[in-house]
Order: sequence, then structure tokens, then C-alpha cells
Amino acid sequence: MESDRHLGPITWPAWLYVLVFYVLPMTLDLVIYAGDLVTDLRVAHLHYLNDSPSWGFWTVFFVFLPAILCFVVCVYRLFSKHSDEVPYVLKWMAIYIVCVFFFPLYPIFRYLRVLPYALMAMCSDRNREENLLQCKEPSQAKTFRFLEAFLESTPQFILQAIILLKSKESNLILETTQLQAMIFSLLSIAMTVITYEQDAKEEGRALTKHKVLPQEKKRKDPWQSETPEEHEEREVVAEEARVNLLEKVLRFIAWLLLLTGRLFALALFASIFYYYFFVLAAVHMIAVTVYLVLKTPVDLDFKTIIIFIFFSFISLC
Repeated sequence: MESDRHLGPITWPAWLYVLVFYVLPMTLDLVIYAGDLVTDLRVAHLHYLNDSPSWGFWTVFFVFLPAILCFVVCVYRLFSKHSDEVPYVLKWMAIYIVCVFFFPLYPIFRYLRVLPYALMAMCSDRNREENLLQCKEPSQAKTFRFLEAFLESTPQFILQAIILLKSKESNLILETTQLQAMIFSLLSIAMTVITYEQDAKEEGRALTKHKVLPQEKKRKDPWQSETPEEHEEREVVAEEARVNLLEKVLRFIAWLLLLTGRLFALALFASIFYYYFFVLAAVHMIAVTVYLVLKTPVDLDFKTIIIFIFFSFISLC
């Protein structure tokens, strides 16, 4: 094929590059997130059918906890900017309340909106760079995805593990669904962590501008003859991409194993000591929050304190 070029030590066709670094990660993240959401709601439903409404309530609560946090921050901003406009504030509060129920679906909508651009970039040379730029367009879905991993998937895994460890009666359907939910929660956390690490890493790298395609400059024909300097740059980018792919896979496996051990240890501790666990967790979060408040040189506001509480919870996990 004309589009097949030897980039570094391997042949890296453009369609394969797009498939590996855009289509597959987005599809995998979509499947993991959707599976996590569906299995959690299914577990909550089975808890209610199993005469355990309290477990069902907490399962649903953690599903909507990231959306509730976003709602609190939005309402705070609304009051701080429009405190004198009561009808306006009430109207938007009603809109935000409705959005809370649909907000967990927002990442799915985002994936389904940008995935066709990645597929078009993979299947056709026409407007490939523009399509990939659409895939990399900044979105609040990434922020919500990060919140979902630590405010929903993490406590959900611990909650279902505690229920399994404390349960004295066997229910094969419920237990199987709980294990499925726990597996999707682990995958969701690991995927979010490596994605966040990769994004943070690329922000400070000089090669970030090369990440759209294995070539830097736009031409009428992207695969036409190039200068030796450009070919050398493309070799560096291709080798970088190959190493980054292997690094991502290894880091994903490492985080998966690390999270499994840590979260199971927390769940086992909580199932044995129970109330003491929640007391110690609250003390830990308060201590970390106070430390961050005291060490922060800037003026504090409600949003900053919420962020500190969130990071104190992450440090617990």
C-alpha cells in the first residue's frame, strides 16, 4: 500500500496507527465504562429484590455521587455569581437537578460522538488529521471520568466486597453480578489512572505536537517524499509510539494488580472492624484536608476545599 511506510524499526501504516492509538482505546474505555454502569445498576436492583434495600441504596448512591458533586459545585458557582437573581437561580437549579439523573450517561454520549471521527480517520486518508483533532478536542467528560473512577468505582468495589465477605446466605445470581461489577470497577480505575498519567505526561513533552499522526507537517499528500530531517523526526515519533504502547499495557496490568490488592485489603479490614474502619477513614480524610488547607498559600474558597476533600479520599485508596 502507498500509505504503508517504514517508521523506525517497524512498518506502521496510518490506519494501524489510528486503530491502535485512537479507535481501540476509545472503544475499550467505552465498553468498560458502560459495563461498570450497567452492572452497578443491576447489582442495586438485585439487592432490592433480595430484601436488602440499604445495600441497594448505597450502590445507587455511589453511581450518582460524581454527578452530585458536580451539582454541588455548579450550584455554588450559580449562587456566587447570581445571588440576587432568585428566579434565575431556581430555574438553573431545577435544570441541574434533572441533569444529575442523566449525567452518568454523559461519557457514553461523548464516546459515541467522537468515535465516528476516529473510524473515518482509520478508513480514509481524506481529512485524517482534522478527524483526529476532533477526537482530541478537550471535554469535561474526562474530568467526570476521573471523578467517576474514584468516587464511584473505588467505593463501589469496596462496598460489594464487604457485602460478599459479610454475607451468610448464598445467592448465585447476585454474587455473580457483584463479581462482574467489581471487575468492571477495577478496569475502570486502572484505565482512568493510566489515561490521566499519559495526559499529564504529554502536556510537558516537546513531542506532543507530533501525536496527531506519525508526521509533523501538513501536506497535500501526507505520504509524499520528505526531507531526511523530517524522516528522522518521524522515526523518533514511531519509536516513541511503540515504546509508549508497551508502557501503557504494562502500566495498566501493574495498576490492575496494585488496585486489586489495596482495595481487597481495605474491604477485608472494613468487613472485620466495620465501624472502626469508617471512623479511621473519616479521621484520615479530615487530617489530610486540614494539612492541605494549612499548606495552601492562596485564599481558600468552597471549590478548593471540595477539591482537598476529594484528594484526601484518593489518598485513602
